[in-house]
Amino acid sequence: MQRWWFCRFFMVAIILAMILAGSAQDENSTTVASDAVSENNFIIRCPQRPSSPEVVELRQSLLRVIDSYAKLALQSIQAQAARDEKEGRASCGLDKNSCLGGKVVDISEDGEWLRWGCVGDGGLYTGCNWERTSIRLVENTIYYDGDTSKRSYDDFVDAVRKHPHPITTLVITSMGGPTTGGKLFGLWVHENQVDVQVRDICFSSCANYIFPAGASKYIEKDAFVAWHGNPIGMYGEDDDADANLRQVAEDIFRPRMIEDGIQDIEQALADSIQAHKEEVQLERAFYDMIGVDPEIAYHFHVVEGGDTDPGQAPMQVLGFTYSLANMERFGMQNVFYLGSGRYPATQERSNGNIILEMQVDPAYTYTKR
Repeated sequence: MQRWWFCRFFMVAIILAMILAGSAQDENSTTVASDAVSENNFIIRCPQRPSSPEVVELRQSLLRVIDSYAKLALQSIQAQAARDEKEGRASCGLDKNSCLGGKVVDISEDGEWLRWGCVGDGGLYTGCNWERTSIRLVENTIYYDGDTSKRSYDDFVDAVRKHPHPITTLVITSMGGPTTGGKLFGLWVHENQVDVQVRDICFSSCANYIFPAGASKYIEKDAFVAWHGNPIGMYGEDDDADANLRQVAEDIFRPRMIEDGIQDIEQALADSIQAHKEEVQLERAFYDMIGVDPEIAYHFHVVEGGDTDPGQAPMQVLGFTYSLANMERFGMQNVFYLGSGRYPATQERSNGNIILEMQVDPAYTYTKR
């Protein structure tokens, strides 16, 4: 802590000295651009603001859960590879050597983890169809277009660490992704007190964790933020979570494990239930830390099926959003719309999908824990 404050004090002193020196220069002298570096220039990189013990503990716990999910996915893929090899079939187009010996990077942690675990960039990755992440830094702003996987989070943090300027604004476009990685992104936004500005769309895990963690939150013209659920809404908490996860394990996980040929199914089921229970607990801890009610992601469940407007083809409901006033009711402060008129329009559309505006139960209240 003392090192961090000393470095900041030293930087202020250097800047003041540069200003005083600059005032004495000839009026015809030129100024070097802030991003230009020559042999006569230097960059001071102070250590990041020290994380609080609560943030450190939550981050480490999330990484342990991610590791648990990865081990489960790797076990499944190994079983699939062995089964396919025995039957003389290619193992779903994956490189077996990379699958069995590659570095575990990330996996899907939701109910589809057995299906989505696949090999990408030398390790297990969440879904082979995620778009490649785009990261661009300009002075104090980082522009991010990508998913919320652990791999993308690592790339994001690495880019910020190498950037010579402190980041104050995150401009984001994201369809979401893994909930564990989403919480890691959200923790970074929260502890660094960064503003979040949505460009185009912030959906699913982006809306669950990154957007509400922003110091101030901005939605650009014609952009939208949309939810469709989270682990607490899916499984409940405490005793409910335990009972619901056991039911999911029997109805979904067990048949898939049998199909994939996992040997010790009972142990795999127990490990899966435990990992999901731990994530639900971490979900609650994250929302308590940022002061937002997790019910914002499941106050109304996604409407299933299609919807037809006069003269329009049937459109699938993608998720739901709220007015700015209703977002505030869930504890989300400092939310601003940069377009004209109110946010949102009656029905925001994205690639043929509908984003419904949901109303909040008049009896609903949220008290910060």
